[in-house]
Amino acid sequence: MTLATYQILTHRPDKKEEFPHFKLFDQRDWGLVIYDEVHLLPAPVFRVTAQIQARRRLGLTATLVREDAARRTSSA
Repeated sequence: MTLATYQILTHRPDKKEEFPHFKLFDQRDWGLVIYDEVHLLPAPVFRVTAQIQARRRLGLTATLVREDAARRTSSA
């Protein structure tokens, strides 16, 4: 089991650089990725985390309805 926050996954020293921690997650074949606070996923800074490949994904949230137009993206 590996645990990471959105902030660690999306951290980069400069906005023009790649995400340095992302390489660690691209090197593995994940069986299950669990997204906590999945309603944050449509935000541009967190959207990149959806690129992590897994056989199954589970999204958790207590915010079932977003108040902005990005709600369609989080239900995909």
